[in-house]
Amino acid sequence: MNKLLKLFGNAFRSHWKVALSTSLLLVAAYDTWIDELTVIAATFIGLAALPWIMDLFDKVTLPGGIELNLAKARQVLDQRNVEASPETAKQFQFLPDDPNFALVALRIEIEKKLRLMYSRDLDEKSSRYLNIYRIIEELSAQGRIDQEIASAVRDMLPSMNKAAHGEEVPETARSWVQQNGPRLLAALDRIASQTGN
Repeated sequence: MNKLLKLFGNAFRSHWKVALSTSLLLVAAYDTWIDELTVIAATFIGLAALPWIMDLFDKVTLPGGIELNLAKARQVLDQRNVEASPETAKQFQFLPDDPNFALVALRIEIEKKLRLMYSRDLDEKSSRYLNIYRIIEELSAQGRIDQEIASAVRDMLPSMNKAAHGEEVPETARSWVQQNGPRLLAALDRIASQTGN
């Protein structure tokens, strides 16, 4: 029974969007078959679409979006009093003036650490074909990465991806990466050492 519950829990976590949307659509359909479309049914239909709509917001550039994401990440690092190791901080002192390059360099380092955390107890091929969002989702579901750090990294990824594709990013991104990039990597290292990854 425990194995069945664990299997169901893992399936739900892996496919939470489908499970949530299906559940809410079933409630809305039930409500609609008994009565005309009610406010409750309309609300549940709207909620069922929400997880899918949220993905679109990652692709929309809002004014101050990147600055807001970077500020949120710095706030998480400040709350945890994370300090960078001198070696990592030194690597980021010699970044070129290009803020796009700085964000891309940080994204590469973050992805390397997350892939290593994910594949430590698996064979390397299993993580090679997963995108970074899926790796964060899996590590979070397994309790191997802190939710706030996972959320901070997830929020920053769309901006880092835009930087990788040559879209304009604020000049302040370079100095943010120099000051906080090594701290974020140190936070990931700390999580990996605490969880035995």
